Formats: sequence, structure tokens, C-alpha cells
Amino acid sequence: MAHTPTVLITGFAGFIGTNLVHELSPFFRLVGVDNFGVEAYAKHYAQRLSSLGAALPQSDLPFAGEVYAANNYYKADVCDADAVVKIVAKEKPEVIIHLAALTGVRQSFDQPAAYIAANITGTVNVFEAAKQFGVKHLLYASSSSVYGKNEQVELLENSLSHSPLSVYGATKLADELMAHTYYNAFGLSSTGFRFFTVYGPWNRPDMAAYLFLDKMKNQQPIELFNDGAMHRDFTYVGDVVTALRLYVEASLQGKIKVEGAEVYNIGGGTEVALREFVTLLENASGYKAIVQPAAHQTGDMTATRANADRLEQLLHYKPNTPLEVGLPKLVAWFEQYHI
Repeated sequence: MAHTPTVLITGFAGFIGTNLVHELSPFFRLVGVDNFGVEAYAKHYAQRLSSLGAALPQSDLPFAGEVYAANNYYKADVCDADAVVKIVAKEKPEVIIHLAALTGVRQSFDQPAAYIAANITGTVNVFEAAKQFGVKHLLYASSSSVYGKNEQVELLENSLSHSPLSVYGATKLADELMAHTYYNAFGLSSTGFRFFTVYGPWNRPDMAAYLFLDKMKNQQPIELFNDGAMHRDFTYVGDVVTALRLYVEASLQGKIKVEGAEVYNIGGGTEVALREFVTLLENASGYKAIVQPAAHQTGDMTATRANADRLEQLLHYKPNTPLEVGLPKLVAWFEQYHI
């Protein structure tokens, strides 16, 4: 019988994590780690886990490293170094995909210490465990927020200004620097992926796509910061998890060389103004938006547009789902699962 590689996913009950488990489960043995600690998701965890064939852990279970369901899902916090080591030692993954993090630009100003702990200390703990147990392939989530204050419209991997506009962006940039440190000092190779405004089923409830739909459904006004002149490269989550799967498959099969501390953009390469995004969302949902212009918010980048040529050259794949196709899928999910 052929060996089935084990892939460990931190933050598996998050937005991208839930989609990634669905994408990878036919091909790999999966191990999931999540602390279920994001308050904004509290109402959504049970739904996400149910879709994965699992249930929320009982509140009286020990916090660190406790198996609570089939399929090797753990309730554990990546900030708990001992728990991370115990899980990696037990499960022996060939691949770790580190998604666990606190997300959100504006929220990061309200609780910077928590963001630094989750996004930097947690990442270091994962890197340490990968180093200690010789994990073959380590992938981690970065963000378009690392580009920060940048005059370039089309963002390439080498066009960093090293001037992040938010605590969140700074933590993700720190993760990328840490990846270089672990390669230079210990020879631990890793690959970071800079996600550009991901949307789709199981969307985070604090992101624009979900917030807008929620308010439109309830005929409440939606705030468009910078009078809706913000431009974003919206990336459908199905394209993101497809790219991650193709990378894992190619790396395990030896089709690509994994060496160093590489980073790749994952984005569609098209920037859309928020006002246009709202119009497309109206078309997809049938709801009418009540628009309320608002001032520019601290930490928000004015425009993001990914150049994903390096990803396409590596995997012969590029995110290509237009908003006219992706938004109806988001709406269909929203109508079924909205709480």
C-alpha cells in the first residue's frame, strides 16, 4: 500500500483552513491544530467543524494537545511551544501548513501584544518544531499587508518597502524575516504565501465581503472607507487552496526544489475599487446596498494588486476566478450558513 503523506494544518478551523481541509482531505492524511480562540468566529466554529465531520471540543477538556475528535484534530494553541512539539512529535508530518494567526488590520491596533504573541511567537514555535523533527516542507501564511507604504501599483515579491502600515502587517513581515533566519542559521527551508484579500465560502465574519452581505441583507448602511476609492485584488479562496495543494503535491513529488526562504504572491492580478465590488455583490445577491462614505482608516493600504508570475512559473497555475463567478458562490454559501 502506498504511503499517504501527513500534512499538519495550524488554524485549520479558520476561513482558509476550513477550505484547505476540504481541498486536501482526498489526497493526504490531515492533522489539524486550532485553539478556537477568535471571539469573532465563536458562532461559526461549530458550522465549520461540522462540515469537516467533527464537532467542537468539550469545554472541560485539557487545552494543550488534546485530541477531541476523529481525523486527528487537536485543540491547542501555537503559542504553547510544548503543545506544538508534542503534536509534531506524535504525528510526524511531512508537511506543515501554518495558517494560525490573528488577522485584521484595524483590530491589530487595538491589541498589538496579542497579535505579536499569536503571529510571531506562535510562528517561531512552529519553526522550532519543524526544525527539531526535520519536517520536509514548511509553508506559512503571509499577507499583502507586508507591502505597506508602497508607491508601486503592481506588487512583486521583491518590491517590499519595509514600511508596514499596521501591526498586523509588521507581524507578517517579521515572520518572513524569521524564515530567512531559520534557513541561514539552521538550514530550515520554508515557503511563505502572501494572500491578497481572500473571499469565498466560510469567509471570516469580520471581512468586507461578509460584513457587506450581512448589512445588505438587513438593509443596514455599509461604510466605504476612503469614499470607496480603495482598490483591492480580491482572490477567490478556491484558487488559494488549489495553489497550496499543487505546491504540496509538487514538492512531495520532487517536481519543485524547496530550498531557502521563498515567498510567493497569491492573487488574481486585478484591482477592483470597493464601490465596484459592492455593485458586483448587489448583482450576485439581489440585495441593495445603502452606502455610507467614510474617511480613510489608519493602516489601510490604498491599493493592492498582485503580480503572481512567480507562482505561475512554479506551478503552471494562476488564480483566475473572476468576481462575477466567485461572488455568487460566496452568496450561495452565505444564504445557507449565515448566522
